[in-house]
Amino acid sequence: MREVLEAALDEFEATDRVSDVARASTAALLTALGWSGEVLDSSAIPTREGRSERLADLAAATSSTHYLCGTGGWRYLDTQAFDAHGIQVRSFHTPVGMGDLLWRWARQTSSLWAMSSLGPTALGEKLIEHRPAVALGVSV
Repeated sequence: MREVLEAALDEFEATDRVSDVARASTAALLTALGWSGEVLDSSAIPTREGRSERLADLAAATSSTHYLCGTGGWRYLDTQAFDAHGIQVRSFHTPVGMGDLLWRWARQTSSLWAMSSLGPTALGEKLIEHRPAVALGVSV
């Protein structure tokens, strides 16, 4: 867990770009959770104009079969952009009514808070508990 926080803090000292800090902290968090994938820069992937088209093109470039969309994205997302690539759009909501501290504050906190509060093992277990889309073969 300390490595994740140190990676984020190191990046804060090295740059004034939020995107660099977000990338470093996300990669460190995913690594701590056991993920061994590759982080790609969206700017290196050819995409069309428009928010939905850009997201659909990024999902297609990473061979995604599904796109998880939170409540905020549904306000603007055009699912037809995903249909053109054969990518299913699925709604993602955090569990409601659970007394679980992780989900109760999920919209107001960062993943680093969850990691530092729960630790990587417990956080990984909580995420696995709420993975209906992963069970469907989602790749995002």
